[in-house]
Amino acid sequence: MKALLLFVALFGIAGGQSDRFTYIIIQQALRHDCVPCHRPNQPAPFSMLSYNDVKPWIKEIEKYIREGLMPPFRARTGDHYAIANDRRMSEQHREMILGWLKAGAPRGEGVEDTENPYREGAFVYKVAHEFQLPEVNLNADGEEEQRAFVLDNPFEEDVHVQVVDVLPGNPRVVHHVTVFADPTRRAREWNSKEAFELPGIVPAAYLGMWEAGYGPMALHTGTFFKLPKGWDIVVHVRYLKTGKPEKDRSRIGITLADKSFASPLAHQSVILQDPMLEIPKGAERYEKTMSWISTKDQFIASVSPFMRRHGRKLRITIKPPNNPLRELLIIDDWDKKWQTTYHFSEPAWTEKGAIVTVQIEYDASTKNPRWPAGATANIKAGMNAEDELAVVYLHTVDGPSFRRLLESHP
Repeated sequence: MKALLLFVALFGIAGGQSDRFTYIIIQQALRHDCVPCHRPNQPAPFSMLSYNDVKPWIKEIEKYIREGLMPPFRARTGDHYAIANDRRMSEQHREMILGWLKAGAPRGEGVEDTENPYREGAFVYKVAHEFQLPEVNLNADGEEEQRAFVLDNPFEEDVHVQVVDVLPGNPRVVHHVTVFADPTRRAREWNSKEAFELPGIVPAAYLGMWEAGYGPMALHTGTFFKLPKGWDIVVHVRYLKTGKPEKDRSRIGITLADKSFASPLAHQSVILQDPMLEIPKGAERYEKTMSWISTKDQFIASVSPFMRRHGRKLRITIKPPNNPLRELLIIDDWDKKWQTTYHFSEPAWTEKGAIVTVQIEYDASTKNPRWPAGATANIKAGMNAEDELAVVYLHTVDGPSFRRLLESHP
């Protein structure tokens, strides 16, 4: 039925009959692109589960869709790759929704699909261990707040983490959660304090990310991130503000990889960073380049970039020894509020000797839309609010081993 509705809507586009668009026809496009966040008790400012929910907001919806601001996904790839968690609105859906709005946003004849398609209040996967975070009190002022929490590692041996899941105590304010592992115990100095992008350190190991509206993203069957015995678990949470005081006490769930695999495959995190970064005061296009040479045949399964308010653009490329350069990830309009881990539909082959290059552009001028006040002094790398970051995690898997895994579990 959904496919039929989309076909009818697209036929209307082809025929130029935008006056025939109705909510009943385009509702599945809204549910696909908007409802993940725009539903009750989520951080989005209003629900879009029904026509009556949507109708009062049609001017705002048109503005944000026409200007490409929603859904808020800034990344794209080169021709060789695709992002598995790509949330950009397709051109077909964009034309359908804008055509409906142009027609006056009529409801139309038919049955609305108002059911909430998401499972609320429960972990998506079976968890091996659950953690309770401390209660957080958020004041009403400001745009957002970030906290880092250090959890004791409960496992008596090294474990293989496949999924990190989150049950927000207050879903209206928990925007996204990133979980790391720290062998140094230095993150404990920042425990429960306000943190900025990373929890007082650049953690040695990444374990996973959860995002409001979309939840966790499981790794490929048979693969995992390793959590060594004794390493601290570090949780970084970004909270949104609602204009009034709020409280949150979220829970974290860790799902372990299936032990039935004879040869499970670990993801390794290659960290590219520039601890000596210094952006001149007022610089409009300050560029920074970091490179890494692959020492073996492997795949890049996902990447996690971190910058702050002065970051503007990011480009990651792969240059094989005997083949042309390929663009792995491009972000032309960086916004730290919407950073994520980008998982590739098919991991990117990175042979021995290939050069992976990260190019970042920063803007410390008054032309930066994310920080129009501009910088009053040179900006250095660091963990404080006024500092900046140049950190990219490349999450890799061994090439021959992953190919064998795909043969048995495609």
